[in-house]
This record gives sequence, structure tokens and C-alpha cells, in this order.
Amino acid sequence: MRDNHPDVVQELEAENRLFEVAKSVDEDAWDYRELLDKQYAEQNPRPRVSFEKAAAWEFTRQFYTDGAVMRERVLIPRTSP
Repeated sequence: MRDNHPDVVQELEAENRLFEVAKSVDEDAWDYRELLDKQYAEQNPRPRVSFEKAAAWEFTRQFYTDGAVMRERVLIPRTSP
């Protein structure tokens, strides 16, 4: 955020709210990731055939959910918690 929105960061630091906003974004991102993980598991049951298939499933789930969390929650500039 410092690189892409230095003016927003400067304003939040001046108001002593940067940590509060960052913490809020972090909590929201973890909650959203948990929801997406649950939805992915419901739509795509985890295979129990072999370790390789389970590992591939985990990798794919993480790829989709982490990408969505970053695009939809983390990389959006916010100025309030």
C-alpha cells in the first residue's frame, strides 16, 4: 500500500489509523479465505485415493482461494476498518 497509495498511507498514519485499517483488512481476508475454502471443498470433495491427488487438490484449492482473497479483499485500498 505504501508503494501504490503513499498519499492514503500518509493520511492514515497522520490520523494514527494505519494499524487499525491493516488489522481489519487482515481479519476480513482470513474470514473470506475460510469461507472460500469451505465452498471449494463442498463443490470439489477432497480426494482420498492417494497422497499425490490430495496434494494436487490442496494446491488447486489454495491457488483459487488465495487469488480471490487477494483480488477481492486485500488489494482494494481502504481507509476505514
